[in-house]
Amino acid sequence: RPEGVSRRNRMGIPKFFRWLSERYPIINQDVTADAAMPEFDNLYLDMNGIIHPCTHSDDGSVVRMTQEQMFLAVGNFVDKLMAIVKPQQLLFLAVDGCAPRAKMNQQRQRRFRAAKELSQALMEAKQRGEEIPAQPFDSNCITPGTEFMAALTEFLYYYIRRKMKEDANWRRPRIILSGAEMPGEGEHKIMEYIRRVKSQPGYDPNLRHCIYGNDADLIMLSLATHEPHFALLRETTEYRPPRGRRGEPPQKPTKVDKELEGRSKSFQLLHVQVLRDYLGMEFQGVGKAMEAAGHEFSLERVIDDFVLMCYLIGNDFLPHLPGFDIITGALNDMLSVYSEMLPVWGDYLTLLGEVDLERLGQFLQKMAPAVEHGLFEREAEARGIDIGVDPSNNELAAAGGEGSEEEFVREYKNAYYSRKFGLAPDDVEGHLSLRQKYVEGIVWCFSYYYNGCISWGWFFNYHHTPFVSDLAGCEDMEISFDLGKPFLPFQQLLGVLPIASRKLLPEPYADLMDRPSSKLNQAGFYPLEFEVDMEFKKNDWEGVALIPFIDANLLIHEHDKVRDSCAATLPTVDKQRNTHGGQRVFTYDASVEDTVPSPIASLPDLTHCQTRCDDYVWPDFPMEQGGRFLPTLCEGVLTGDKATAGFPSLFSRKVSHQQRVCSVNVFGRPSQRESIVLVLDGREEGLATTAAQVAHLVGKNYYVGWPFLRECQVKAVSDRLCRITHREGSVRTSNHSADQADKWVRDARIERELCMTKRGLEVGEVHVILEVVVLSGMVRNARGELKKVFEGETLRYPLQLAAQVPTQEDARHEERKAAEALEEEYPVGSEVIVLQKPLTGTVGIVVGHPQGGKLIEVEMTLTPKVRQEQDFFGQRVVQQGEAWLSSQALSHAIKVPPFIVSKMGSTVRCRGGADIGLNIKFEKKGFSMVGYARKGEDGNWEYSKEAFELFRDYKVKFPHIFSGIQRCKDAREIDPKDLLQGVEDPEKYLGDVTDWLRKHPYARLPLAPLHARSCSVESVQEIEKLSDEYHAMKATAVRVTKRDCVPPQALHIPLSGVGSEATAQPGGVEVGDRVVCAVNSGAVPFGTRGTAVAVEDEKLDVLWDVQVMGGSSMGGRCSDFRGYRVKAGTVINISPKQKARPSAPQQPQWAAGAGAAGQPVRVMHRPQQPQQQPQHGARAQ
Repeated sequence: RPEGVSRRNRMGIPKFFRWLSERYPIINQDVTADAAMPEFDNLYLDMNGIIHPCTHSDDGSVVRMTQEQMFLAVGNFVDKLMAIVKPQQLLFLAVDGCAPRAKMNQQRQRRFRAAKELSQALMEAKQRGEEIPAQPFDSNCITPGTEFMAALTEFLYYYIRRKMKEDANWRRPRIILSGAEMPGEGEHKIMEYIRRVKSQPGYDPNLRHCIYGNDADLIMLSLATHEPHFALLRETTEYRPPRGRRGEPPQKPTKVDKELEGRSKSFQLLHVQVLRDYLGMEFQGVGKAMEAAGHEFSLERVIDDFVLMCYLIGNDFLPHLPGFDIITGALNDMLSVYSEMLPVWGDYLTLLGEVDLERLGQFLQKMAPAVEHGLFEREAEARGIDIGVDPSNNELAAAGGEGSEEEFVREYKNAYYSRKFGLAPDDVEGHLSLRQKYVEGIVWCFSYYYNGCISWGWFFNYHHTPFVSDLAGCEDMEISFDLGKPFLPFQQLLGVLPIASRKLLPEPYADLMDRPSSKLNQAGFYPLEFEVDMEFKKNDWEGVALIPFIDANLLIHEHDKVRDSCAATLPTVDKQRNTHGGQRVFTYDASVEDTVPSPIASLPDLTHCQTRCDDYVWPDFPMEQGGRFLPTLCEGVLTGDKATAGFPSLFSRKVSHQQRVCSVNVFGRPSQRESIVLVLDGREEGLATTAAQVAHLVGKNYYVGWPFLRECQVKAVSDRLCRITHREGSVRTSNHSADQADKWVRDARIERELCMTKRGLEVGEVHVILEVVVLSGMVRNARGELKKVFEGETLRYPLQLAAQVPTQEDARHEERKAAEALEEEYPVGSEVIVLQKPLTGTVGIVVGHPQGGKLIEVEMTLTPKVRQEQDFFGQRVVQQGEAWLSSQALSHAIKVPPFIVSKMGSTVRCRGGADIGLNIKFEKKGFSMVGYARKGEDGNWEYSKEAFELFRDYKVKFPHIFSGIQRCKDAREIDPKDLLQGVEDPEKYLGDVTDWLRKHPYARLPLAPLHARSCSVESVQEIEKLSDEYHAMKATAVRVTKRDCVPPQALHIPLSGVGSEATAQPGGVEVGDRVVCAVNSGAVPFGTRGTAVAVEDEKLDVLWDVQVMGGSSMGGRCSDFRGYRVKAGTVINISPKQKARPSAPQQPQWAAGAGAAGQPVRVMHRPQQPQQQPQHGARAQ
């Protein structure tokens, strides 16, 4: 499996996830909008899948972040997931602890290869002339027992408690942290928690689970819980062919490519219940056959067998069998063989986490001919032999076989066993030992998935596996395991690290790796060079590193000798890292006054932390269940037509299925294999065939997008004859013209085809199309009522995918009247923001409800001697105006032709891939660099002071580039030799250019769409300076406490998951406006003030007055932790309406040389866009 998101990106779409999504096309739900996300009780995070991509990349880059940046990136990503999922009861963070020995084989492989890849990356970077970090980041430090992991655990303790104090999303659930000191893999610690909690009396059978991770084994583990209300949160995966010409190395993505990729990142949910429904359909015929033969059919037992078959394809603990590959159709073949044999057996492959070896042997023998015939065909093809339909042709015999497929396979297998294991055909004992060990591995793995670790010391001590046809006689094998105990952290480090990572261990232990007298070194356990076996592999990451297996007894003996000898001299902190620990549970408690020290210098200590931290111990399995987990559904679980809101079932309506190739296109290219196609029953009672029959829906609320039904507002319905809309309180019918009718028919056909190609849905002929706007969220109006909000683009759905109501409605989206008493809506102790003058934006605490509960008494802390207008420094900076140069004026200023300004401002590729362009403007893709380039009102490009200085410095430092561009202006692809004529070493010169561009501070700045508005970098820095002065003035001013009685419409109170009409709407905030955070969840604490420095649609880049833990420098525009992007609907605009306009354009001093060529300077000032009047309560004037 890929280790983290970044490795997944390198390897492409994981094969198993792709196979699953193409065979069962509706298992994934895009959740781009908050309203589309179901409500979850528990969120589980497999933290290693977050830690790796947040600390290093897998693209060969050697750029290193600081440890502080890494930890904050981890925390920010966890916070992002919390903001998306919003768990109601539990957040479980699981970091990999010391793993079973079976897993250490793979860890050792990965870490030896990681060290080799890092060495290669450093060498290549040095050859490119890049600056090499003094201490390159060694990703092998992400292993239990290292200083890095100990520091990360300390940071997570601090981060969790600070977030629980500041963020309402974090206060609600309990939070369990199972760190690296707790033995066990992260995902298996999560499953152990679920198994144990599910087994307790009183367990809620409809508990809703969400787990984040991109690893395929999470899918199988989720199925193994037998919890239908389970979803996997994953990053949306797309297939993108490599850029560049065929036969050449792929081009590196440009800055705008990276920007577009970052903006397109979204999440999707893999619904376990929908996958279970698909499996029920796939084996529906088998179930009928079993029942006809008098056998009981159990979908739960079938799911367990499906899990077993899936990990036979490959898992973390066993190499996959030769020929068993998803790409070659092995999983499809297994499902076919299983369907054939299940009625014959009348029973299943597994029971309660244990494997029936007799049936397993029969199953594998049935699979063997198809798998090994595939190997035979591929080998013959590799030899250039056309076997045709007769495998006994003369060509094959001439190639060395005896003419038959059977003989060829026997010869091939003998060579394989000799090559991989050194086994001769007559080495009966050696072959039996190999087979025994592999079958033990199958039993160990399946038990690990269902019952936890049954042996910490067992492992598969071969790099390869036997052939499936040689696994006959499984039922005669005697298999037993010794539980043992997990390795200590330093023992595991000695077992998995290469010598290149020795610094991750204390020196006395590291010395065991390379000291000549060390028995571990003498045994050859730490080779500097090793081969990577690529047989049967297509991708580099699949290769098998041929390194020796560690002798556990010898390792433990040598480790213990060192531990005992340095017991008195080794620092206590190092000895502590070499021990196992427990798990911690955090709960919100406002009465806790503890101070939590900050583990990083840039963040303050956390005073009055308001959280309890206690030990967490696993609950025991009840003895009534035999002291073990029972893999079955709980009594009372809701599925099918009673499915819980947000967790749909394919059986919520009449549907049949077909198994066929339908070229379903889930990842950007059509599948060539069979899919389960769902056929909606077109004869469902009441299904309309004309728009007139559903005209009553226009203007009403409905549900669309089956099976993931979303509430919507129907804007129009249409058929091939007419379109019916709702305007100004009345329904209007517009008949189609002949051309419109033809277009409607084409559109209806396209909708039907899209249902098939994207979702594997056969909806039949489309007679009626709905045009809808989906529910985007809830809003609280001035009267205190909760109302639904329908906004966004209009979407089209065939009527077949609509429904009047789902199986259950989501309680979060119920409209509610205002509370009858203000005490309910504004309880004492609540934080609020005042909306009326002169205290607009002031944070207060509700202390009472005077005048019979008609008013609200609020207590506020004020600084009366600080004038309110001093708070509006952002507007003053913006109103001073920012001078911009036209392309013509800039070209005169730097003394180059205008076309060079235009060309060099974008991407300029040289042969070989080097990009010498400044990448500050992208006309076709509609982006420009914030504060450097923009489109003027006349549609022409304009450039800032910073852009002028960048062009000037580039030309001064590398004049040959600018002179060479004039010579190569007509070249489709620039040859470096033509570009740099007269340069002694063009390759080095070009390397210096790209290195300078990469390291220049401007390269960190983000891109923004052309319609976005932003301050220049200089203006942002001026605003930050004034913000600091204002904040210091407030901090030292005399403070007074004031109580005031105000009406409810003059207050804003935050509600979880609910917007407010008091907050800013898209377009309601301009650059320079002062805003206050109006939500109590997210990275920015409630009531924090800031200044909008960029506005892009409904998003704002805000420079906050104080540090925000999840904040950034906005690409170098401000100090660390001061910038953070928010939605307009999460802030209240407290600035007065701007009336002033910038003064008349004047030539700036920095552009004085722009007229040197005898041309006037064209200076532009961006006029301040007129602001919209605020909604009720947006600000008090």
